[in-house]
Amino acid sequence: MSRGRRWKALALAAFATTALPAQSPDRFVADARTATARYRDVDVARADGFRRVGVEFPHMGEHWVNLARVLGNRFSAAEPSILTYATVRGRRQLVGVAYTSLLRAGEQPPASAAPASAWHEHNGSVDEESFPLHHAAGAPSNDPDPEALRLSVLHAWVWTPNPAGLFETGNADLPFVRLGFAPRAVTPAALNGISLALDESGYYALTLRTALRPSDAERTALERVVDAHHARGAAQLARTSRLDSIAPAANWEALWTALERELPGRAAELRRLKRKL
Repeated sequence: MSRGRRWKALALAAFATTALPAQSPDRFVADARTATARYRDVDVARADGFRRVGVEFPHMGEHWVNLARVLGNRFSAAEPSILTYATVRGRRQLVGVAYTSLLRAGEQPPASAAPASAWHEHNGSVDEESFPLHHAAGAPSNDPDPEALRLSVLHAWVWTPNPAGLFETGNADLPFVRLGFAPRAVTPAALNGISLALDESGYYALTLRTALRPSDAERTALERVVDAHHARGAAQLARTSRLDSIAPAANWEALWTALERELPGRAAELRRLKRKL
């Protein structure tokens, strides 16, 4: 092996994940909660090196990342490298944590209380990672370099229940948590409409820009439409003391009708994107 290849191999080996033995889910949750209770105060998280990355996802909240922990590549329930917050009544509330693992070609995520299928990869820009399809479990890396490091992520909803499961990436109850209402069964359109009304960070506009790569004129039009329907949805929620799922669903459908009217040449793309959200 040449000196250059030997040093590259040593550098990659330095990223080998340090993992502790797998725990039961109950033990995992207990350790995670004990270690992160102090981060219910976001100022403490900020002081410990966590920084917000990207927008607030409707079903995943905000991601606050500790780069030192990511690069340290140690897997332990008590040492999440990502904290997940949701905006509840204007304040950030800790709802979950996430773990990262830097992997070389052929490597798998570390053993844990979670199934291996719960891990998914993040290998794009912040804008790309805000696109829903980049959060599909097990999504492969697009990097052509077989020796490139991949970033694998595991979510754990240790501070708020997730009806789909502790280690599922998305939490469909999160919009209700943000509203302060008890979770209830609603149609997908209603759930998306509620999320649109709560979208103060521009998630839907960012998703449309990332998916469509619009021209400047198209971008102006789509942002105007999204802003108008966000404002309409927010006003609907502000006028009621109980959750009415009919109005949010109607506003969600009206959003896409308006987008097609403003961007008729992108109608097919818009319909495909709507089905994925």
